[in-house]
Amino acid sequence: MAALTEEEIIAQLELQADGTSIFEDDWKALYRNPSQVPAYDEHGGDFRWLRPAQYLRRPEYFHWVGDRVQLQAGRLDDAWFLGALAAVASHPAGLVEALFGSNADDFKRYGVYTCRFYLNGEWREVICDTKLPVEDKPVNPFADMEAAEEGPGMAPIYGHSAHPEELWVSFIEKAYAKLNGSYENLNEGSPAEALVDLTGGSCVELDMASDTAKQLAGSGELWDLLLAHINDGGILCGQVEPPNASEGKEELADADPALVEPDPVTGLLPNRLYTVIALREVPGAPPLVLVRNPWGIEGDWEGDWGEGSAMWEDYPDVEEALASGNTTPWTTDGENNGLFWMPFVDFCENFTTLFVCRIFDDDAYYQYCVEGDWAGKTAAGPPRRPLRAAQGVLDFNAVYPQGKKNEKKGAGGISPKASDGAAAPSANGQKEAYAESLARHFEGSKMLCEDGEPFWFNNPQFRVVTGSRPCRIYVSLQQRQGRRAGAAKRVGPSIGFHLLKIDSEAEGVLGRIWELKDVIADSAQDLMASKEALGEVVCQDVTLEPDTKYVIVPHAGQKNREGRFCLRVFCRSALDIASVTETSSVYLPGAWERTPEQDSCGGPVLVVEEESKPANKAGMPLTPPPTEPEEEGAQPETVTLLKMKQNPKWCQNPQYWVRFAETSDDPLAQSATIKFVVRRTDRRQEGTRRKPRAGADDVQVGVVAVKVRGRATSVTSRRRQQNKRRVNALGKPLPTKESTLKRRTVNRNATGDEMQVEAPETLKCINAADWHRMNLYENVETACLTLTNVTSASFTDGLIVSPCLSSRGTKGTYVLEVHSSLPLRIEGLTDGADKTLAGEWAEGSAGGSHIHTDSWKKNPKFQLRLNSTGPAQVKVRLSRPEDYWAPKMLRNAVGAMMGFYIYQGQRPNRGAVTLVNGKPWSDSAFVPSLDVCTPQNFILEPLPDDDFYTIMPATYDPGNHGPFHLTVTSEAPFSLRRESDGGNKGREGGQGRREK
Repeated sequence: MAALTEEEIIAQLELQADGTSIFEDDWKALYRNPSQVPAYDEHGGDFRWLRPAQYLRRPEYFHWVGDRVQLQAGRLDDAWFLGALAAVASHPAGLVEALFGSNADDFKRYGVYTCRFYLNGEWREVICDTKLPVEDKPVNPFADMEAAEEGPGMAPIYGHSAHPEELWVSFIEKAYAKLNGSYENLNEGSPAEALVDLTGGSCVELDMASDTAKQLAGSGELWDLLLAHINDGGILCGQVEPPNASEGKEELADADPALVEPDPVTGLLPNRLYTVIALREVPGAPPLVLVRNPWGIEGDWEGDWGEGSAMWEDYPDVEEALASGNTTPWTTDGENNGLFWMPFVDFCENFTTLFVCRIFDDDAYYQYCVEGDWAGKTAAGPPRRPLRAAQGVLDFNAVYPQGKKNEKKGAGGISPKASDGAAAPSANGQKEAYAESLARHFEGSKMLCEDGEPFWFNNPQFRVVTGSRPCRIYVSLQQRQGRRAGAAKRVGPSIGFHLLKIDSEAEGVLGRIWELKDVIADSAQDLMASKEALGEVVCQDVTLEPDTKYVIVPHAGQKNREGRFCLRVFCRSALDIASVTETSSVYLPGAWERTPEQDSCGGPVLVVEEESKPANKAGMPLTPPPTEPEEEGAQPETVTLLKMKQNPKWCQNPQYWVRFAETSDDPLAQSATIKFVVRRTDRRQEGTRRKPRAGADDVQVGVVAVKVRGRATSVTSRRRQQNKRRVNALGKPLPTKESTLKRRTVNRNATGDEMQVEAPETLKCINAADWHRMNLYENVETACLTLTNVTSASFTDGLIVSPCLSSRGTKGTYVLEVHSSLPLRIEGLTDGADKTLAGEWAEGSAGGSHIHTDSWKKNPKFQLRLNSTGPAQVKVRLSRPEDYWAPKMLRNAVGAMMGFYIYQGQRPNRGAVTLVNGKPWSDSAFVPSLDVCTPQNFILEPLPDDDFYTIMPATYDPGNHGPFHLTVTSEAPFSLRRESDGGNKGREGGQGRREK
């Protein structure tokens, strides 16, 4: 049921014959829990709920007129709210009167009144009964005695006007308490939030002890800013923090809030808000600030240019200049009711916090307010790295929050294992970072992509489009927090936002910002930015270009901190503001495992080789070598550079097939931005006690995306091939009905000439001609790769994506996050019926074919075990990377030919293991090509549990070094492992799975 308006309540009251109120005497307004009285009220004495007419002779909203504003605190520590209320009452535009929505006499006749407050982006009306909690009037040494003599012997127990019959203070505080749940919820708070709630403006606070404030004050910029703010109709307030406040919080909490002693030196009241009325510069005096003390006869400034200062007698012209023109409420007759002057320098030194509240006139500003939530993936937190000096340029001198360079550890390169291609320190202890080696290797190439923001981009985003003229905007971000949760203050995580310019057509009109670049404004860099940034953060007077698109990205101070927020934009001209659609996201958990049955710890695409070169005094390699004469007998310093080479084991990493979930009639029009994020889950998580796996701290995370080589085939073209049936990897015809085979097909369109694409095989290597992108391996927790303008036309068969680590053999777990502007379909490729292991013919293992009897048995060997009860069809394929082997094959076509042998047991022999077309078979042909396979319908018999087949790849002539890949596919379960040097158990391998 909707709440009644004041008019509806008055209408009901007029119909009641006895004139009773429809309100309860006590709407549980005092405490959060009525059975638990807070400490400030335990010894306060009895009180009663009374209407003003029951204890006052002439109750009115306002008694004092003009510029007289004096308040009195009660039992609550609510000076933060009362001080803000006094500042609003001092505003020349009559802002405090506008808080009342009632006729001046309605509260006397009907016992009801209405106040309005600005909360979470909107004005809300609060209707209250006029009853107030009152007590016998205490003797207050700071009260206005002349006004006190006019009233009877009772007064509200909480905040009220120093004039006993003036009710606006008590009424507004009661309505504000109702809005926030209870009076107790007003015990302690921030003047900044009170100023916003009372004005609908925007408020920031400046720590006057901060370096920023000192620099602004010293340069004179702060004076100019505050003067412009006053002239624009804003509100300025200053507060003095008690001396040693951090050590004496318990004593302050126990003290009576109404009895605050002024500082014996300055005369200022601690923990009280003062209002800045004017700033003036006159000849013969320093820049002066006119301040209002609304707290009674005590609390005025007692230094130079204060009331009673000798400076006024010494410089009478200053007094005349300040009083001339009647531009301020201050007069020379001494009746200033709390107004005093003080030098601006003293103001900056004695007031610890400055509150700056900007008021936006509805007639002058367009005001836009949008609400949002940080929840789930949109609680993405702040950016993980600072802005770079030159955006889009690799900057290895930047210090990042995670994965930062460490000089003592060689700039955070890959694990120090020589067998894995890591670099050992050079003679002078210097080592080049793995990321730097990648950047050097790919210099001038688009293949290597800087790690972007892994999470920040998923925060809520709001597009802003300007009109035909330049404009200036004021942006405010507030937390949507309330006091009903039981906290003394509206609390929450720190917040912030960025304003970014969209300068690329790729982003589109409704596009999302994916990386932190082209930043126009940052709330943390605003002149008035607070370190805590809890309640409200702003960017002031940001100039926007005409006919330009921008995006505002608000964020909480920590990832996964959920909450609600209100984003406001003020501008003198019209804007177009709309929310940006969330990303389409998929999350796939996975692992890099290394067991006797499986090895998916393949490492990066490229590994490193050491190369030592002479170094200059800075420790950097010299090209050409140094020409300066060296001392006789001196040993030249060297630096170890890391040269990159293909890693044959990379193919053993998990691989995923990514493609569009839906296709468009116009593939060229279907363009998407895709961001791949690999997040390690075996490292210590923030806020937990989970320990990282051994070796996890010095290994970076990587991700690579490779375009699937064209392989689409239309149904029509298949029919033209004389209705030839499709076959699987073993050469068997595929079933005509839907199958669960790994090589399943996917419909490209629901109608028309359907395009069917088989799932691709796992990649064995990446050739130079392959379209591919990889990240820079900058971080030990995440890898990030962003692809833009991905179209179904240019990526017909999709992408293969592989998460990897910078060191081979390192175990770990991860989640692959795929975020896109369009829906995607993703599936793993490594859970099928085939298994690939990488190998290499190296020194001591490149033994050649069997015609070289002395060396052929030294070739690499792999053990195959079939876990079946009957004969099983098997396909063995030996392949090698084209980029590496093509030049060798041109130079020595015969000697570089390759093939493989299959024999039973551990001892190499050429005994037949099966029959093919009725003939014994023990080895493949040696061919001058990039791959060679077993014949079709190749069958192997199962062996006893303690026996196995051995596959031995070889080149025709010995001494041909290089990488290769061995792939086994079978319809039966099997295991494939590399034979160890010390026995037949094997060190690493993989478990194949049965095809259905």
